[in-house]
Amino acid sequence: AQLRQWLGGGGGGGEESRPPCRVWTYVPMDGSTLKADEDNPICQSYIDCALEGALLDCGGEDFAREFIRTTFEWAPFYLDDTPMSRRPWLNRPHYKVIDALLEEQSEHTCFKHRKHPEEYAAGHLKFLRGMWGVPKRNPLFIGRDRELGVMHEQLAQEAGGGQSSGSGGGSGLDGTRPITQVETVGLGGVGKTALAVEYCHRYCDTYPIILWLRAETAEMVEEDLRQVASYIGIETADVENAEVISEIKSRLFRATSPWLIVFDNLEDPKLVMDYVPQGLNSTTMGHVLITCRRLFNEFTHSVTLDRFTPLEAMQYLTRAAGEVAEMDDGAGAEAGAELGRILGHLPLALTTAAHYMRRCDVTVKEYLALIEGRRGTTSHWEPVLSSLSLTLERIDSESRLTRRVLNSLCFLNPDGITKSLVAAIVELTLEQEDEDVCGGGDGGGGGGGGGGGG
Repeated sequence: AQLRQWLGGGGGGGEESRPPCRVWTYVPMDGSTLKADEDNPICQSYIDCALEGALLDCGGEDFAREFIRTTFEWAPFYLDDTPMSRRPWLNRPHYKVIDALLEEQSEHTCFKHRKHPEEYAAGHLKFLRGMWGVPKRNPLFIGRDRELGVMHEQLAQEAGGGQSSGSGGGSGLDGTRPITQVETVGLGGVGKTALAVEYCHRYCDTYPIILWLRAETAEMVEEDLRQVASYIGIETADVENAEVISEIKSRLFRATSPWLIVFDNLEDPKLVMDYVPQGLNSTTMGHVLITCRRLFNEFTHSVTLDRFTPLEAMQYLTRAAGEVAEMDDGAGAEAGAELGRILGHLPLALTTAAHYMRRCDVTVKEYLALIEGRRGTTSHWEPVLSSLSLTLERIDSESRLTRRVLNSLCFLNPDGITKSLVAAIVELTLEQEDEDVCGGGDGGGGGGGGGGGG
C-alpha cells in the first residue's frame, strides 16, 4: 500500500510529494528457472536478502510470513552458505526472526534440511570431487596406450547405452543399469596396478568421484571404506562395518555423477558384489575397474596386460635409469636392449634394475655384466630374483641393520607399514644386535659383534 501511495502520489501533495525512487521487477522467463538440486542448492544468503527486505521495507513480519507462504519450489537441497554459519549473530543481524519464520512453516520451507557447508557436502556425494586413495601418478609411466584405450572404450560404450550380456552392461527391466565392470588381468610384475593408476589420473575428468580399494582381503576393503567414510563425514565411531558400508553404497546409488571404484589385486570376485551397489538409477553410470592375476568368469569385459615390448622396455629403462645408465651411444643402447631381453621385458624387473643403477652409479653395461652370471632358472620370476639379489647384496655390504630390518618387514603386508612401525622394528633390531654382541663376547664371537658395529 505504501508503494502504491508513493508511485501514485496518494498523499495529495502532487508530484512534489513523491519521494524519488526507482523500482525493479524481476520476472523469470518461461523455461529459464531450474529446480534446486545437489549442485544448485537453495542458499540462505539469498533467502536472507529477500526476507530482510520484506521485514524492513515492505510490511514487517506479516508480509514476510505471506512472502514465505506464497513462494514455491522449496527443496531439501538447502545450504546455509552465510559466513560463519554456526555463529549467525556475527553476520546475520535478523537471523532470529528469519529463522523463526522459516521454521514456522518448516514442512513448506524444508527448513529442517538446511545444512552447514561441511554437513551439506557430507550429505550429498556429488559434491565430493576428486580421487580417494588413488596412488600418486607415476612420472615414469610409458606406453600401454592400446590397453588404456580399450578399457576406456569398453566403459564409454556402456555409458552410451551399449547392450551387453552378463553383469557388464545393458538396462534392467526396472529401467536401472547394471554396473560396468572391466578387469585387467596379467602376471605379477607386468604393471596392472600402474595401469589402473594411470587410467584414474588420465580420465579423472570423466569421473568426479574415484575410490581406490586394496582388494586382497575383505578386511582391507572394509578398512579403506571406513577411511573414505570418515573423510566424507559419515559417522564411523562405534559403528559396525556393515552399517558404514551400507551408507556408502546408498550414496553411490543416489549419486547423479559418474563414479569409478578400483579393486586393486582382487582375489575373490564376491567382494565386488558385496561392496558395490547392484543396479543404478537411470541418470548415472557406475564403473568398476579390477586388477587381478587370473581371469574371473563373473566379469564380462577384460583387458589382458603383457610384458613390455622390446621398444617399450628400452624407453622405460632409459627414462627410469637416467643419464647414469649411459644408454645414449650405440654400445649402451645395445647393452640396454640385451638387458631388457634377459629381464624378460618385465616392468618390475626393469624397475629394480633402474633403481640399482641410479643408487650405485652403475652403467647399463656394468649392470649387464653383473646380472649375466646369475641366470639359472627359466621361471617367470627369474628376472626379478636376479635383479633383487643384486640389490640385497648391495644392502648387505652397506648396512647389516638395514638388511635385518628388511628381513622382518618381509613378513608384513606392504600397504600397512607405517613409519612408527619401522622405527619400532629398528629399535628392537638394535637391542637384539646388542644382545648378540654381549653373547658373542663370552663365546669368542667378537668378530660378529665387530661386523655389527661397522
